[in-house]
Amino acid sequence: MENSSEVIGWPDRQRQGPMGRRIPFITMAFVAAVTIHLTAATARADDAEDCFEGSGQQQIAGCSNIIESGVLYEKDISTGNLAIVYYNRGIAFDVAEEFDLALVDFNRALLLTPDDPVTLYVRALTLSSLSLYASAISDLDRSLEINPEYVSALNGRGNANAELDNHALAVADYNRAIELKPDYHYAYYGRGLVQHILEEFEAAVADFSQTLNLVPTHDSAFYSRGNSFIQLGRLEDAIADYDRAIELQPGRRSFHYARGHARYDLGDYNNAIVDYNRALELDANYAAAYHSRGNSYQELGATDRAIADYLTAISLQPEYVFAHDALGNAYVRQMDYARAFAAYSRAIELDDTYANAFNGRGTAYYETRDYARAMSDFDVAISLSPEFALAYFNRGLVHQANDEQEAAMVEFDRAVELAPDDPRAYEARADAHESLGNPDAAQEDRDKALTLGASRNCNGYALRAIYAQNENIRLSCGFEGPEWSGDYEFHYGNCLDNAASSTALDDARATLLANCSPEAAQ
Repeated sequence: MENSSEVIGWPDRQRQGPMGRRIPFITMAFVAAVTIHLTAATARADDAEDCFEGSGQQQIAGCSNIIESGVLYEKDISTGNLAIVYYNRGIAFDVAEEFDLALVDFNRALLLTPDDPVTLYVRALTLSSLSLYASAISDLDRSLEINPEYVSALNGRGNANAELDNHALAVADYNRAIELKPDYHYAYYGRGLVQHILEEFEAAVADFSQTLNLVPTHDSAFYSRGNSFIQLGRLEDAIADYDRAIELQPGRRSFHYARGHARYDLGDYNNAIVDYNRALELDANYAAAYHSRGNSYQELGATDRAIADYLTAISLQPEYVFAHDALGNAYVRQMDYARAFAAYSRAIELDDTYANAFNGRGTAYYETRDYARAMSDFDVAISLSPEFALAYFNRGLVHQANDEQEAAMVEFDRAVELAPDDPRAYEARADAHESLGNPDAAQEDRDKALTLGASRNCNGYALRAIYAQNENIRLSCGFEGPEWSGDYEFHYGNCLDNAASSTALDDARATLLANCSPEAAQ
């Protein structure tokens, strides 16, 4: 299944993440700066109190009045105190995400006190918020020259280097920060994100786990560890982490979206749809969630609904390659090959290195018996992705259609080697063996195909049966009987016992639902 990078990348940027603004920490930096620098006595009127102890617009107004008057505590303001006032107003602008204004104030503060490591550090954070990471690193370098053991500056530089893909430098900074302050959870979290990018997933899990040991309510650490578990194939562990992240922060669309993907990968398409629905409730313009929900509908046999979701995703994000490709797959399932060609060709136009789209278009050509064009597309798919098992299988089908059984056998052998649990290649290879006069080998392949196919087909049948029961409840159709059970094991077992009967029940349920409500047929 093709997914957006969101599932394995950074969480949504809500002033968290690798270069997100850590407001509680900035507040601590501000308090430390005031403690270090402020030496004057009682403030004049309310301006000083607002500037040094206030927040938001109150703080901005108090600092602005002092700057405009040039007076603090009924005296002309000193250079050092004026730098603090600019610093404080810069902090207030930064918290309000008025980063350009914050940058102006930090620049003014540093003109007055150019060797202040704290102001250099906070200006670097603002530069990072403006995606000016190289400039941020320059400020952090200077801050660390002044104070080599400034842990926050080390962590900030690690974050900026991570954004610039300077992964080795980032890890070195996080390592030094942890060496100086072993309980500094920001550095563990940042290092975990980099380890994930480097595909060091076990190391990433260890860093996220340490983050959670230090901060048990760190929702993004649960989310990120879940992403690393996904890459390790530990889907149940990933879902447990996504569950916890959602408990802590139910309003994050990416958390629901990620859990939906994990459920999809487990074959739990109904609950995947529940998660994608929730993500779309949080953001109705979330194109990736429409695409992924469409994939779940497709697996459940609800092709019309899948197409509707793919089209919505494309309307929101016209250059969404995966959605165009998925749309082509859905049209092939409906045998609407003209639309399938258009969808696949659009995906290829957008990304001519996307092997799946060439394979899909080749399938559409094959179904319309244009074998030359089909073979050409399968060749391209394999050149782009040399271990693409399905493309080898499809190329074998073209050889079979041209009565080139030995060439077909080579392709099916490769498909079986790459995807040993896929029954289709065994079944097709059995036909090739039969044509080449190898009946024993043909029977062996057919037996293997039947064993694998029964398990795979009955899994799909059971999932479709549960989906039908959910629709029965949602639409208040009132259908009853064992065929409307919501028990997966019941449906799976019945399918293994009588596949033909299961197919008939599948069709009957779909017909009844369609008659119950026009919406159910979509």
